[in-house]
Amino acid sequence: MKSLPNLVEIEINSACNRKCSYCPNSISKRVETGDMEEKTFIRIMDQLGEYNYSGKISFEFYNEPLLSRNFLNYTKIARKKLPNAILVLYSNGTKITSKEKFKEIQDAGIDYFYITKHENEEDYKFDEVYKTLSRDDSSFIEYRNFDEIDLYNRGGLLEVITSKEDTSNLPCSIPTNNLTITLKGNVVSCFEDYEQNFVLGNVNETHVIDIWNSLEYKEFRKDLKDGKRHLYENCKDCDRIDKNMKKEIKTNNKHFLGDEELAAIKRVFEKGNTYRYQMEESECAAFEREFSEKLGFEKSIIITSGTNALVAGLLAVGVGPKDEVIIPSYTYIATAAAVLTVGAIPVVVNIKSDMTISLEEISNAITDRTKAIIPVHMDGVQCDIEAIVELAAKNNLSVIEDVAQAMGGKFNGKYLGTFGDIGCFSLNRDKILSCGEGGIVATTRADLREKLLCITDHGYSFNPLHKDEFSTIKPFLGLSMRVSDISGAIMRVQLEKLSKIQEAYRERKEIFLKELSQIGDNFEIIAARDSAGDCCTSIHINCKAPDRAMILSKKLLQHQIYSIPVTLRNAHCVWKWKDMLGAGASSDDRLNPFLNTDKKYSYSKAFFLDSLDILMSTLKIDIDVTKDIDEVRSMARSVALLCEKTE
Repeated sequence: MKSLPNLVEIEINSACNRKCSYCPNSISKRVETGDMEEKTFIRIMDQLGEYNYSGKISFEFYNEPLLSRNFLNYTKIARKKLPNAILVLYSNGTKITSKEKFKEIQDAGIDYFYITKHENEEDYKFDEVYKTLSRDDSSFIEYRNFDEIDLYNRGGLLEVITSKEDTSNLPCSIPTNNLTITLKGNVVSCFEDYEQNFVLGNVNETHVIDIWNSLEYKEFRKDLKDGKRHLYENCKDCDRIDKNMKKEIKTNNKHFLGDEELAAIKRVFEKGNTYRYQMEESECAAFEREFSEKLGFEKSIIITSGTNALVAGLLAVGVGPKDEVIIPSYTYIATAAAVLTVGAIPVVVNIKSDMTISLEEISNAITDRTKAIIPVHMDGVQCDIEAIVELAAKNNLSVIEDVAQAMGGKFNGKYLGTFGDIGCFSLNRDKILSCGEGGIVATTRADLREKLLCITDHGYSFNPLHKDEFSTIKPFLGLSMRVSDISGAIMRVQLEKLSKIQEAYRERKEIFLKELSQIGDNFEIIAARDSAGDCCTSIHINCKAPDRAMILSKKLLQHQIYSIPVTLRNAHCVWKWKDMLGAGASSDDRLNPFLNTDKKYSYSKAFFLDSLDILMSTLKIDIDVTKDIDEVRSMARSVALLCEKTE
């Protein structure tokens, strides 16, 4: 299957009415001049149309597109031949002299405008035009001054611009995303290749997608991503660092890990003791105390994983062989695995349209064997937790909250995890806070404290330092879920950063919510039950039909926006677990709960059609706190535009 570029830049004309110090036009003669022939432009559109291209199209290469006599005509042709593409205009704005002119360009088919006010501008009319536009119209414009954008040396052509850092061995992902076509149809290596030093083909001779997928082009893109700029004359002196590359090199750090964590680890090493139990308060003990105080728990214990937190919680409330535990159809398999580990049977029920467990389905699933409910705040979305706890109390059932993906989330001002008998958290790399791997089991019930100490550490009661901690129960053998004091030290710092991390998620999700507030009748943003307590780690788009979700997903992927129908996630839907639930799924049949019961259980899709329809119709987009605000806004606007173009 042939790949497609995310952006196709087409030089429809060579004219420019500005001579800026940071543009090659000011110092070097253009290789080609004039206007692109209509037959060449149509050939490009037809070639892209053969692949139902839905990426971005722009009409510039160091030119002012609005000076082209063909601009409106070419825009209309592109709009007709590529109805799903996003047409963007990069312009200096000097030719947009009225609101009517803006509307004419928009009506021709331009979806989004990037207007840059260049240096030494006088009597700049677009300033006034911009002020007259409605809020809806201005939302399709990114308006900026030239000093607000990053300036580069254009492949080494501009000596006046000096690089702030040595980029000679840094990777570049721009050729991976963008394809640039000149007036005469040449496909050049990059939009920085002003002098056309590296031409990979011509669209008048070879199909543009065949050029893009040629071995030479693929090797070039790979070399640039691998940091081999020195192999190419037009790249070796280039100082451009694109935003995606900055993220790869400098951050990709959604947990804001930094010097503070390093100092905490050093503190542990300097003590010369990495064990979690020490004569004085250990880092683990300090974290547990601070976590309990912050969220409102009687006792918290940092352990090896969120899965083990569920196991410990189930054991603490007395769940065991032949018991039933109600869980949702949409959760990670760890939820079901924890139930099976303690010898119980997971009873799976449907979710509601908001992606959380259905209260009605819970009520209908309760039997005389039911011992507990595990409501999961999946993807950071709050369950109807107060109603679930109330239902559980009426039926004398325990509630173990799975808060693996909702650390710091609240409902009605109260932290998630503190509503039920037990709160279970994960600290692995995918979660809101992390020490690499780990979990927390916590309880608001004083009577479960001693049980959890035994369950999570089989040697706890044998330690002379702990002999006086058991007054309500007789110590018993448990499991080994201890972590080192290094984990505790890291998590103390991470806990201090929780509010900062939450604010970063919230700021970015609010941008998405604003940009997607009017995406049409075919789509609906799934709202948080309590927006003030939302974790803001993801946004869910209900596409109201599975086929529409798949179409939109493919379009988003072409724009490097990862979002697949939720049902395609590897291990997050009940029907994906069927081979792990039933006879033959345990390491030893004697440990298999399904072979020790007289009741039949089924996990086929046929029993979860409501969940299947919801999950197949819903796309999940993760909020990425490593992206800056401009990137997030651009991404959100792309999503909004693609929604508008998807019927």
